[in-house]
Amino acid sequence: MGVNVGHHDASHHGQDPEKLDQLALIEEAEIKVFGEFFEKLKQKTECDHSLLDRTAVLYASNLGNSSSHDNNNLPILLAGGRFRHQGHVAFDAKSNTYLSNLFVCMLQHREIETKSFRASNGVISEI
Repeated sequence: MGVNVGHHDASHHGQDPEKLDQLALIEEAEIKVFGEFFEKLKQKTECDHSLLDRTAVLYASNLGNSSSHDNNNLPILLAGGRFRHQGHVAFDAKSNTYLSNLFVCMLQHREIETKSFRASNGVISEI
């Protein structure tokens, strides 16, 4: 089965099973290409480190549920950059953590002295 709807239409699925199937196909293709990108970064080296080690890659969405335009519980992927990757990290959906706390962590990890970024109220320490 191929994709026969646009990404925007599929993402506003309204729980329609056919649109959800279409969205799954689109997202699987996106993640496959993303994985290939990581492999290329991992294979290339600079100064005895892979480019993946030397590069922090943030892949994110501005919507937690695009069907309802909900911007809570955002899917965020951080890779590379020599972070202490802990696998999947979930935060309390009712008392969620600011995404800007991740940005503070990323800046500090790159030795950029900062204590805040926009609405941040701390640092994400799980990475």
